[in-house]
Amino acid sequence: MYESTISHHRMTQSIRKFEEKYTEKDVITISRAKKYQTIMGFGGAMTDATGINIVSLPKEAQDLLMQQYFGDNGIQYTIIRVPVGGSDFSTHPYTLDDTPNDSSFTNFKLAEEDYKYKIPLLKQAMNLSKTYPIKLMGAPWTAPPYMKDSKDYIGGGRLLDQYYPGYAEYLIKFLQAYKEEGLNFYIMSSQNEPVFGSAPGYDFNGMGFEPSSQAAFVGNHLGPSMEQNGLGNVKILIGDDQRPFMYRWVQIYLQNENASKYASGVGIHFYLDEEAPPEILTRIHELPGFENKFILYTEACQGSAGKFRGVRLGSWKFGTGYLSNIIDDLNNWSVGWVDWNMALDLEGGPNWAKNFVDSPIIVNASAKEFYKNPMYYALAHVSKFIVPGSVRIDMTNDSDFVKATAFETPNNQTVVVLLNTRDRETSISIKDEEKGYIANLKMEPESMITLVK
Repeated sequence: MYESTISHHRMTQSIRKFEEKYTEKDVITISRAKKYQTIMGFGGAMTDATGINIVSLPKEAQDLLMQQYFGDNGIQYTIIRVPVGGSDFSTHPYTLDDTPNDSSFTNFKLAEEDYKYKIPLLKQAMNLSKTYPIKLMGAPWTAPPYMKDSKDYIGGGRLLDQYYPGYAEYLIKFLQAYKEEGLNFYIMSSQNEPVFGSAPGYDFNGMGFEPSSQAAFVGNHLGPSMEQNGLGNVKILIGDDQRPFMYRWVQIYLQNENASKYASGVGIHFYLDEEAPPEILTRIHELPGFENKFILYTEACQGSAGKFRGVRLGSWKFGTGYLSNIIDDLNNWSVGWVDWNMALDLEGGPNWAKNFVDSPIIVNASAKEFYKNPMYYALAHVSKFIVPGSVRIDMTNDSDFVKATAFETPNNQTVVVLLNTRDRETSISIKDEEKGYIANLKMEPESMITLVK
């Protein structure tokens, strides 16, 4: 048993014995009679801000931080999301070809940030990840401004029709440039937050697409161009936006035969999850034509809105909020969960648009140290144990207060992740239907537990 509590435990390990009968009235029963999705992995984003903060530390602290995320003694992230060019978590807005009307991409080149931060740290992460290979996921925030009707980096603008082929070429050039550096991508998003990117108030790097226009871009341009350039093995991600929008988005995509052919999965962001139940993910999974595609949570952060905006060091609510969301998503067919920035400063940046948020790790460069927030431990309870290739198994849960999810790993371990949502102690019994094991637990208030057999 691995336990994290608001009072003192942080992934504290203990050995528990199974018992012969239930001692609690609330019971969670797991069974392998029915199985669900296979896990792709868990991870975070290598933004410019992440890189800037990591390299601001002394080398020993840098290495320790990277070990925390990727080493065998850390939480063993297996997915890294990489912005194509700049995002709001950069020191300035930019793309990889800011020369006006450079439709031949004569001046296309990776940025200083790619060479100084992203590429070296990605290679270090891959060297640390000895047990499971890391999957890289690219995500563009905007096309070069000359390709958009707004002629600007920020949201509220759309890709002009005549630049659909050029934008596909731009993304392919990014993949090829990283390939020349020895880094191959597993997934390429067709656009970060295309719904939000249409909004005039979206005042940082962004670009809008309607689902039908993005389907045309993927089906007629990006997909075929990637195939022609030997990148047909890279999975194309659609959506990459908020849960309330994605059921309609996928429906429209699936009606476009070419887009459906090239799209491998849908990306979901967590910021508006309270406006739509997690069961929408199951409805997406059940859509005709979606059978061989995946659902992946691709971005999340706490401190992005309201009175709790920005960094809240040690916020336990931020941690339990993460784990609650992760459990709901896993129980509704998500194949993984990818956090946003892996490291930010004490303000929650740098961010050129002053869109400051929180992060699982906060760096204090002047003190030459970093702090692990409760969000880090929430992610640890899943990423360390629900490894790639794990399969979700069936579960019934009688409790109104304990959230749970259960998996069988490739090495035949059974993993159960639990969250006590109450602010007081709660008791639960867990039964393994096939093997007959019974575990009786008392969970501390708002505690997180992972059981491994």
